[in-house]
Amino acid sequence: MFRSRNSRYSQKIRNILWPKKGFQRSFYYLRERVTRMSASTHALSLGVACGAAASMTPFIGLHFIIAAVIAYLVRGNLFASAIGTIMGNPWSFPLIWAADNYVGGLVVSQFGLEERLAHISATVGPDMPMAFFYKITLGGVVLAIVTFPLYYGLSYWGLSSWRAHRARKKLAKLEARRARQEPVAPELQAVGQPSLAGAPSEVVKNPE
Repeated sequence: MFRSRNSRYSQKIRNILWPKKGFQRSFYYLRERVTRMSASTHALSLGVACGAAASMTPFIGLHFIIAAVIAYLVRGNLFASAIGTIMGNPWSFPLIWAADNYVGGLVVSQFGLEERLAHISATVGPDMPMAFFYKITLGGVVLAIVTFPLYYGLSYWGLSSWRAHRARKKLAKLEARRARQEPVAPELQAVGQPSLAGAPSEVVKNPE
């Protein structure tokens, strides 16, 4: 019994780290879901950009909420914002946190915030890494601001190109279907001429 539970938990963790269907199929599935939405390209691009920007912050577990709030404020698509958070995953989180730490360190050094961080560490206590969290939060906000227009542009270009490709494909199929249709042959019978099939036979009488 315990072995079956452990196997289920290990399978769930394995699916999180590496999906059963693979990342490529998951990406294609999400792309199809986004492109088939009835929302405008602008709203969908805003939603994807909100999700990607929220993933740059170190607040794991709150990315969906942050993305939804930003998408609501900028009138983006909420479902697309949830899909955009796929940028933050177990494989990309270490790289994102390293980038947050690096950019946060640059911000602290450029704006002279070392004393403020030291005061925060002294107030909270040396056991709480609040200074480090404060630094990566600053870096995450800066990267989110940079990521938002970048992902909006990429999403808008990709969605526009894909929707135009689908429209051209549907038009080509429609024209091919029309070309395959044969013209209907006109009726050869003259108008008003009775048909011989099924016509009542006339009784011929001999003249007296």
